Amino acid sequence: MKIQNTLSNSQATYVEKRAPTIHDDGSMLYSAGDVWQVDGEAHTCLYPNADHATWQADLGLPQRPGDQFISSLAAAYGTTRQVSSYTGPLLDVIAARSSGSLAIPIGQDGEGYLSRSELTAAQAGVPAGTPLYVAKIYDQSGNGQHMTAPGYDGTAASIAVWNLPRVGQRRHGKVDLVSWAPEPAAPQPLNLPATLALSASSASVLLYGAVSSCNCPLYTVYSLLGLGSAAGQAVTLTVGGGAQTGRLTFSDYNAGTVLAGSSRTLNVHQGLIGMALGGNDSLTLHVPTIYTASQKLAMGSGFSARQFTGGVLGGAPAGGGNSSALQFSGLILLKSAVSDADVKAAYTDACRLYDWTPQIRNRLDCFGSSTTQGYLNKDGWCWPQMLGDYLEKPFEVRSVSVAGSKASDFLNLTLANILADAADSAQLRRRHAITWYGNNDVNGGQSIATIVANNALIHQKLRAAGYEKLFILGQYNAALNAAIRQAVADGTIDADAFIDPWSAAPMSNHGDRALYHDGTHPTEAADRLAASFIARAINAQLGN
Repeated sequence: MKIQNTLSNSQATYVEKRAPTIHDDGSMLYSAGDVWQVDGEAHTCLYPNADHATWQADLGLPQRPGDQFISSLAAAYGTTRQVSSYTGPLLDVIAARSSGSLAIPIGQDGEGYLSRSELTAAQAGVPAGTPLYVAKIYDQSGNGQHMTAPGYDGTAASIAVWNLPRVGQRRHGKVDLVSWAPEPAAPQPLNLPATLALSASSASVLLYGAVSSCNCPLYTVYSLLGLGSAAGQAVTLTVGGGAQTGRLTFSDYNAGTVLAGSSRTLNVHQGLIGMALGGNDSLTLHVPTIYTASQKLAMGSGFSARQFTGGVLGGAPAGGGNSSALQFSGLILLKSAVSDADVKAAYTDACRLYDWTPQIRNRLDCFGSSTTQGYLNKDGWCWPQMLGDYLEKPFEVRSVSVAGSKASDFLNLTLANILADAADSAQLRRRHAITWYGNNDVNGGQSIATIVANNALIHQKLRAAGYEKLFILGQYNAALNAAIRQAVADGTIDADAFIDPWSAAPMSNHGDRALYHDGTHPTEAADRLAASFIARAINAQLGN
């Protein structure tokens, strides 16, 4: 171990590219215990003293997720090697070739990543634009608890590929990700076997991945994973809870039956969600890449007596609803309840193994509807997740967006939770936001005056909560667009910039099906154009 207390890198270098220095102190929003990762080395803040911060670097080798918990390991899944002794395949994919579909196992390369050469070979003969579909994720624990698509028997003929997650479409660094499509796609579940048994009195779940948007509408629920196979003997992790809360929520067998809501909102980046079940009819939720403290949730009388058999990734045990837009890299299931220290160690090692950078203190929140969410896109693609490719400074980006949402919905259902985050002294960030509300409002018959007033109120409340820069996007409706633009110009809406990607070519052509699925919802290509356009305006505002 060593103590970092000298200025060894230029302070002008952005934080994701350098080691911490004495100037990365409390004034820069760092606290004791914060983690900083660069070049595979993790640093922990010991003392955030002004202009003399002390950081400690861990030079030991990081443990793979399954190795850390090997004594209580029930199952381990991933697109990388989770257990160091495991040498078998990671996935079965379905290659939908013109000559006939094939089920093909995909193994590891020498470093334990999903084999790129085997993925490339599997893709041979598959028509251009057609992905590889995931039918099986192998259990690396040695317990044989392999995760499979419903009905999959090892052959391509046993399943339809259209309701399967995909691989090869999303990556984070060297890590290939399994990706799920959000609404309106049907759920794409991968089932945990009925032979997998866990108890709510002593179990843990560690889910590694990212979610494109942390919210869901009132008419459905977006599910990440569930344990169990019967009502009263299950628990499901969802986003938004079917109530547009913007929070992680826990439900029963049916995702619409809420057991407990949390005060945790995800960002769009790769990270860790931990669930520790240790008795007392409670569950402890960890989101350590964002929230330094865990949250203990009361789950209702009798919860700890539940016995979970089987489960599902990318859905709810009862089916129905929709999959969350998950980009998955790993899942660890344990027969014991992990401690806060266990999760901190797992999170710190994951930062080093997978190149996560939790030291970023600029946050950019994206609030909007389906056109922000990435509706109709596959693999979770959306412009908020693409912004990082074009922003000149690093940002932690959150997308709290959902299909059908109006400015009035955000005011009534979501904003209070966003303001609570802003007031959380343990969640230190320099906050900025982009809002895009109005398309659904005007299409639903609201007057332009009402829409302008609601947007003005949203911005007023965000500014009062300490948001530094506020941006508002243009509207498809010409009259509403002009009214929003004018309201920003005359100060009715408190915004630092009005950004309008949609009125400029080529985005102004809503009939171009390369850019809009249906004339309204941007394609992946259009979202990338929008991200570049929006980031350029933000870069100018932030003085890059």
